[in-house]
Order: sequence, then structure tokens, then C-alpha cells
Amino acid sequence: MDASSILPSFKQPIRLRELVDSKRVIFEIDKSNLDSDMVLEDDDNATGGYDEDEGPVTDIDPQRYAAREKRRGLLQSYGIDPQINFISFYEEDKMAEMKNLVECGAVRKTIIREGQGPLVPQNCKVFLHYIISGNGLDDPFDSTIMQGYPQCLDLRQPEVIPGLLVAIQSMHIREVAKVWIRSDYAYGALGCPPRIPENLDVFCILEILDLIEENQLKLVPYMTSDERGLLEFREIFDAAKDLRAIANGLYVGAAWWPAVKKYRKAINILEDYGTQTQDDQKQREQFLYTLYMNLSACYLKLGRPQQVCTACKLALRSAEFSKQTVDAKLYFRFAEGKLMLGAGKDAKNLNQEALRRDPTDTAILDQKKRIEADIEHDRLTTKLTYTKIGKAFCSSERTDT
Repeated sequence: MDASSILPSFKQPIRLRELVDSKRVIFEIDKSNLDSDMVLEDDDNATGGYDEDEGPVTDIDPQRYAAREKRRGLLQSYGIDPQINFISFYEEDKMAEMKNLVECGAVRKTIIREGQGPLVPQNCKVFLHYIISGNGLDDPFDSTIMQGYPQCLDLRQPEVIPGLLVAIQSMHIREVAKVWIRSDYAYGALGCPPRIPENLDVFCILEILDLIEENQLKLVPYMTSDERGLLEFREIFDAAKDLRAIANGLYVGAAWWPAVKKYRKAINILEDYGTQTQDDQKQREQFLYTLYMNLSACYLKLGRPQQVCTACKLALRSAEFSKQTVDAKLYFRFAEGKLMLGAGKDAKNLNQEALRRDPTDTAILDQKKRIEADIEHDRLTTKLTYTKIGKAFCSSERTDT
């Protein structure tokens, strides 16, 4: 399976000349080419909170999903109506009460909830929730809380607006604050129309969740893609092995969601790295096969059949690239995922592949019985449905005559 086959494609090719000439272009996804099984993200948390290797995971298990409803109360405590999504804290007569963070008064702050520990340092990565609006706007133009997951800001990058940088570096972990930023410390005279008007004074609510300090950012798992690209393959490979070792320990302790995060981080840093030799590529694909096998086991424990199928498909891809023998466990897990999705015939074919590799394994033999029972149940259900339809049709014909 080609790696490109797991990605959606456009129905029509993009004509670059039309883009250059500023003509109207419609990008339309070819849905007929999508594979519904190719999902590795968590269904209810597609953008995933944030990676455990880049801070704590806010939504690491299904029990945490209920906490999202509690955000409604949190929004109201911040001065936000969750029904119409606007910020109501900005009042001219309260501006004087806000603390100046710069001498010219262009950035001001009021603490809603005190934080803990030292101030946010320079050159770190910060994980935070924010809601950002502006003077005269009814709705926020950016909100991580409405999106349902926090944001990671790299304070080493110039993209962070000056006023926001000043505000963040005045805060502590777990602190919640209201911040006002004058336009020249925000998006400037031009703004970013139509979303952000020109000369917009910005006000926002910030909640600092966690951070990664500068010295940690020098470790391989925390590096940017470009930084890792300058390393030798052995350094990348060793970092991936270390992550897998941690994930294995989490799996043994039944901490399956955190294990998923570690396995996926190991996969990401391997797949993101451009190997220079065939030997390195083969070694990478062999280890990716192992990681995807581990990932499929985690998702099976978590009852995530689509992700099980995706992990198994990607493991097969890596096995094909590295020309290695496929373990019976992979086909067993793949079949289990298909069975959970109600695809009995696909599950049967995969179970047969598993039996070819290990015909005496009791778990695989038991799976075969369950698949056969499931297929038979579907057959009887279909037969009964068509029988009822036929009887209803005959009854209606007699009534008409």
C-alpha cells in the first residue's frame, strides 16, 4: 500500500495558472477515494489535546470527555456567554484598574485566578487556552476553548504577537487572566481582514496550562522537525526506542492512552525524518512495523476499531517496505478490528491469514468461531428482513385488489 493512499485527494487537479491569475478556484475532495478505516487520531479528540511528550494530556481517557461540558461553567466564570460566544468583560471604566505590563500602557492585565511556580520563561513552549476578541466585535475570532483543545505556542518563534508574548511571560502555570492589548502591540494598523479589522484593540482571556523549558527543547522528542533533520539517524532511532520503552511500561500498567501518545510520538519522529541510505530506511520501517503493532494492541484495549485497522494497515505497509515476515498477531488484531466494525467477511479473510501463520493458536481459533457466528447472525437477520418485506408487499397487493 502506497503511503499516499491514506491521504485524501482532490477531484480535479490544481491549475497553478488560475491561482496566479487570481481566478476563483474550488478545492473539492474526492470522497470516493477515502478509506474510512485510515484513522489514527482519537475520535472524540481528533486534535488530541496535546502530546504527552509536549506537556500533559488533557483528554487521555473517555472519562475526561464529560469534563468538556463543565467548560460551559468555566466560560461563564471568565465572563463569556457560551450560547452566543462573546466576551463581556471589556468595560472602559475598568481599564484603569488593570495592571500595566509595559510602560506605555499598551498591554494590561487583570488576574482571575492566581497561578503557581515561577513566571513563564523566555524561549520555551507554552500550552494554554485562550479566547481572543476585539473592541467592537461580538464574537471571538480565535478560541481554543470553543475548539475543545489547547494550543502550543513556541515563544522562540516571531509569529507570536508582541502583546501576547508580554502577557504570557507575566503569568504563572495555572494562572487565568484577562488581558487588553493595544493595536500596535497586536495586529497593527492593517490587521488581518476580514477576520481581524485594522487598528483593532485586542482583549483576551489566557489560561497557562504547562510549559517546556528551553533546555528540554534540546531533547529529540521536543525538537522541531527542522532541528531533528540535522541529526544523525542513529540519534533519531535511539530516541524512538526510548519512547517505545516508556510506552511499553505504560501498557503493562494498563495506562493505554498515555502509551498511545508515546508510541505515536516515536512513530512521528521516525516518519518525519528523511533517511539517507537504504539500510537506514529498512531499519526505520522494521521498527515502525513494531510500533504500529504496539499501537494496534493499545487501540484494541481501548475499543477503537478504526484505529486498530489503521495501525494494522500501516504495519503491513512497513512490513512490505522492509520485506519482513508479518506476525500472526497483526492479522488477528486486524480481524478483531473488522469484527468490531461489523465487517464479518473482511474479518474472516484476515483470520484465515492469521491461521496460516499459526494454525494452533487458541485465540485465533476462538476468533474464527466468533466470526463465523457473527456472519451467520447477519445472514439470518438479512433473511428475516427480506421475508418481512416480502410479506408486507404481498399484503399490500391483496389490499389493492
